[in-house]
Amino acid sequence: MSGAHFGSPSGSRSFASRTGARRRVTRPATEVNMNELRLAGCSPEPLANYLKALGILRLVTEQKDKDAKGWWEGGAFVLGTVLDKEGLLRFFEDELAPTPIIGPWSGGSGFFPKDGQAGIGPISTSSSPRFEAYRTSVTAARRVLQRLGLVQKPETGQKAALLEALRAELPDSAIQWMDSALALTDDGPKFPPLLGSGGNDGRLDFTNNQMQRWVELLLTTPRPPTSWLRHALFADAAADLSRACAIGQFDPAAAGGSNMAAAFDRDSLVNPWSFVLMLEGALLFASSVTRRLEDTRKGALVYPFTVRASGVGYSSASLSDETTSRAEIWLPEWSRKASLAELKTLFAEGRARVRSAGSTRAADTGLDFARALQDLGVQRGLSAFTRYGFHKRNGLAYLAVPLARWEVRGEVAVDVLAPLDPWMQRFRRGAKDEKAPASVRVALSGLESAALDLCAARTPSSAQAVLLALGSAERALAKSKKFTEKAFLRPVDGVRPEWLDHADDGSVEWRLAAALASSGLRDHLVPVRAGRWADHDDGRTVWGERALVPNLLAVLRRQAIDRERSTPTREPTVFAHLSDISAFIAGDVDDGRLDELLRGASLIDFRTVAPLTPRLDDATMPPYAFAVCALTWQRGVVLSPHRHDDVALPAAPTVLARLVAGDARAAVDAAHRRLHGSGLKLRVGYGTQVSVSTVTTRRLAAAQLFPMSHPTRRTLAAEVIINPKVESP
Repeated sequence: MSGAHFGSPSGSRSFASRTGARRRVTRPATEVNMNELRLAGCSPEPLANYLKALGILRLVTEQKDKDAKGWWEGGAFVLGTVLDKEGLLRFFEDELAPTPIIGPWSGGSGFFPKDGQAGIGPISTSSSPRFEAYRTSVTAARRVLQRLGLVQKPETGQKAALLEALRAELPDSAIQWMDSALALTDDGPKFPPLLGSGGNDGRLDFTNNQMQRWVELLLTTPRPPTSWLRHALFADAAADLSRACAIGQFDPAAAGGSNMAAAFDRDSLVNPWSFVLMLEGALLFASSVTRRLEDTRKGALVYPFTVRASGVGYSSASLSDETTSRAEIWLPEWSRKASLAELKTLFAEGRARVRSAGSTRAADTGLDFARALQDLGVQRGLSAFTRYGFHKRNGLAYLAVPLARWEVRGEVAVDVLAPLDPWMQRFRRGAKDEKAPASVRVALSGLESAALDLCAARTPSSAQAVLLALGSAERALAKSKKFTEKAFLRPVDGVRPEWLDHADDGSVEWRLAAALASSGLRDHLVPVRAGRWADHDDGRTVWGERALVPNLLAVLRRQAIDRERSTPTREPTVFAHLSDISAFIAGDVDDGRLDELLRGASLIDFRTVAPLTPRLDDATMPPYAFAVCALTWQRGVVLSPHRHDDVALPAAPTVLARLVAGDARAAVDAAHRRLHGSGLKLRVGYGTQVSVSTVTTRRLAAAQLFPMSHPTRRTLAAEVIINPKVESP
């Protein structure tokens, strides 16, 4: 037994013990002599090759070797079977009985007078035992059509009755395709995107093409060369491949190269064996379509590993893809040997669930699937997923475009987006509204793109990108007050304290942003008060379309007003390092980056963050002018580790005013007078020469905002004040 965990995620049981009973696992006798055939013609991309791999395993297991296994290795599908290469070739050429894949509910299927008969005709009149199931199914379908009086493609109102009659009378072998191509619901038939609109796409009918290819391969004299089959299975060279075959959405490159959309339903260079085995593989989804209906929303069809499109996360990503695409399908790979029964269960239960604020919900979009991928992969024993989008290109055709390959990292990861999920869901619904402002739509795209990148690689930079995108989203909502109110959209909620660590890239900019954000900066950035939109303008939101330093100075002035009014403020829990403050004053930080990070970091819920005091070892001291002015801004001088030694200071508005004006010397003189007036002994006297440029002085003023810990303030005081308890002037 392979040990693959494709079953229910409720535990680590594999398919070999799905009842949970303990039993001894033994290797089947046939596995001892199993040949491992690497099918180089079956790769995860394009979609046609992936489905072909499933078709090969299904047909071999059902008709030749019941103990066959399949798995992915080195970019190719490996078939474990008692057959050797030549035996596998003989099976397909001389023994295989094709599955009846018919679509009498569609025009062009071969069942109506104007349809092509090159496939259905020879099959119907054939005496080959290999096509007995096909003949029986075609006869049954014709009988139903005749009874219902249908001589042409059924109209919309006739289709439901036809489908019900077909389900009742077709043999089980034909029902497999029916269950793969459509699902009967109370709202009418629904069509999984894997097989177009019920087994056809535009003028291309998959079922009629399938019959034509089988005729070409098995009912034509002389038969095609074995090199075609070798090419389909092992990627061996083959000449004179069929040009009378349209591959459709399954292999965009084969459908016409750079002009693939225009060539979608034209003849293409396609191996007929690849085509028929591809559709045989699609039948592996059959058992799950009708069982996978969940009432997530009216008329919604839940199909294995299939979600709504997310127009982010790939080079050609566009918001329009979400409205023009059919869906996305994330197809799994597994590195352990798996039987057909195991894979049937895997696809039947191919549902992803995403965490959401203490609970879970069904994955609905590509972003959701990316978030759920690690959990799903680990629980089911999967190694990777290939993300496909069914995208419309050039306005002509849908193509199964491979968007990205996602590795399963081997451990269940904490979904840091889970607490944010309820807010993100509401924001997405609002932003998708046709009346949503363009800025809100752009913000959604940026947020989902950043979130997808975070799922792909959880790094500090990707975490920061999510915070920045959240900040942009909240800013867009704040600027669109009327829309925000009508859409009942609230400010960002759910950014837990853990983001402090997730986003910590060790940069000065991040440390300064986190420190300043912890002191309640959000009130000054956006009109958000206590987690809700402010119901009136209280004058505290002062951040505007200015550079970083002018905005910080606006906040500084506002905080001075709040102090005079004794307005309650939040106590900081993250404190700035003196070396970082020094770097800011010197202009050795990226102001633009710090500006962006401030918006993101301000969204973090700091209420439960334990105070983080920076180390003072090897600290680069800021200019004296900053130190002396900071003592007056902080409204107190720290002389020792004991808070009862602190000296309270009255307000010194002149100091702040002179700093903001860029006059460092006047500000320092005013600070000296304030300190001296409070009975403190200074290390320098009045009129000390201070040589600081206007630009640096304004940065020095803005730096007053960065919160400093008690030990840091004591260090600053020691640079300015003589402590009478330990030293003499």
